[in-house]
Amino acid sequence: MREDHLLVAGPDDQLARNLSRNPLLRDMVAVAFRHRRLLLTTFFAVLVGAVLVVAIIPKTYQSSLKILVRNERADPVVSSAPEANQAPTILPITEEQLNSEVELIKAEDVLRKVVLENGLTPRKSRLPWGPHSNEERMATAVRGFRMGLDAGPMPRSNLIEVKYESTNPQLAARVLNTLGELYLQKHMEVRGTSGQYAFFTQEAERYRKIMDDAEAKLSEAGPTAPELARNLTVQKLKDSEEALQQTAALIAETQRRLTALEQQKATTPPRMTTQTRKSDNQALLQNLKSTLLTLQLKRTELLTKFQPTYRPVQELEQQIAETEKAITAEENAPARDETTDQNPVNQWESSEIAKATADLAGLQARSTALERTISDYNQRAQALNQDSIKYQDMARTAKTAEDNYLLYTHKSEEARIDDTLDQKRILNVAIAESAHVPALPVTPTSLRLLLSVALAFLVSVITVAAAEFFDPTFRTPAEVAGALAPPLLVSLPRLLTQESAPRYLADPSHNPLG
Repeated sequence: MREDHLLVAGPDDQLARNLSRNPLLRDMVAVAFRHRRLLLTTFFAVLVGAVLVVAIIPKTYQSSLKILVRNERADPVVSSAPEANQAPTILPITEEQLNSEVELIKAEDVLRKVVLENGLTPRKSRLPWGPHSNEERMATAVRGFRMGLDAGPMPRSNLIEVKYESTNPQLAARVLNTLGELYLQKHMEVRGTSGQYAFFTQEAERYRKIMDDAEAKLSEAGPTAPELARNLTVQKLKDSEEALQQTAALIAETQRRLTALEQQKATTPPRMTTQTRKSDNQALLQNLKSTLLTLQLKRTELLTKFQPTYRPVQELEQQIAETEKAITAEENAPARDETTDQNPVNQWESSEIAKATADLAGLQARSTALERTISDYNQRAQALNQDSIKYQDMARTAKTAEDNYLLYTHKSEEARIDDTLDQKRILNVAIAESAHVPALPVTPTSLRLLLSVALAFLVSVITVAAAEFFDPTFRTPAEVAGALAPPLLVSLPRLLTQESAPRYLADPSHNPLG
């Protein structure tokens, strides 16, 4: 059994007390001191090897290219539907658009052209498993170029950043600039409208001929449109039908009036008394009144002399009564003189009957004429309706041809403008920042050296930990008790000379391990 002791030299008593209070740190420091030779040897060996590797491996330079994606130019729609004359709405760039442009950048044909133009194709391999044919070497170069190419949208922007690393800074910049030019060509091919201008121009010319033919046929149809003549005929037909209905109503009314007049005439006498004159016999009445007056005077004279019962008085009374009766009869039965003439009601009824008979004949003749007119209007309206259908078909053909002619003329102009924009390289994508030749490598030399030191330290620590793990030596009484099971009574330290003995052996208060 061997027990190694950690020797802490120097006057730093505070470090010793810290180690005594932290058992884990104390054990780690003890392990490092026990394998200090292995630790230092491994550290410096790995450090020297890493420095040599850093010196041998060439530096890598990274160049970047930035592409701006925008929606300022609207692609023409290949459609026969008319478009509203309004300014196009600029839509925001979506993630799908950016990803689509990234995929265009990584397109196989684009990468192949970049490899060919920049001479990235590897040489023929002498190994049996290496690429030999041109196609194999091209596929290998494209695969390597795609793996080394980093393209993706930048956060919160409409920019796509493309990065490429190479040991040659000029080659890295040249490759990305070539890729940018080929990508713009690819975008123009995919989004372009090649052939649309010729197509729209041809369609516009075809519809112009159709429009000219239809307009010529319309000119041959006459100055008045059949539809207008049909509408006028239909209006006249309606007026005639209304007149016929009114005539039928008048005929019925006249017939009823004629019947009523005939019935009334049958009860009306043809002649009537127009004048009745009553004339009295004035002379006779005058004589009778004079006689009556004389008799009355005589009776008065007799009554002054005689009693009323006197016979001459009574006779005189009788004469007076007869005279009064004769006067009354003469007054009640005067002489009548009557004048008769034709009855005017009968004459009016006769005239009205004659007039109604004449009106009835006229109305019946008018009804017959209106029926013939309505029949003629019906036939004419049907003929004009057929002509109107043909005329409308020709007008519709001319209108459709005119609309299509204007539409395709407008679209041909749009296609011409779009072709001009393609020729001027005015696209929805643009090179926002060209690739420049990088002056500094991706990883600076100082960082490489720092990583070499870190790697040497890590490897040396792992080596010491492995050596400690596989070392079967007991170092503490607890390890002996844990491995051998019997209780440990005493442990003997390694014999040291007075000169090599540490200070904590001479003075236990300086023992950092307690």
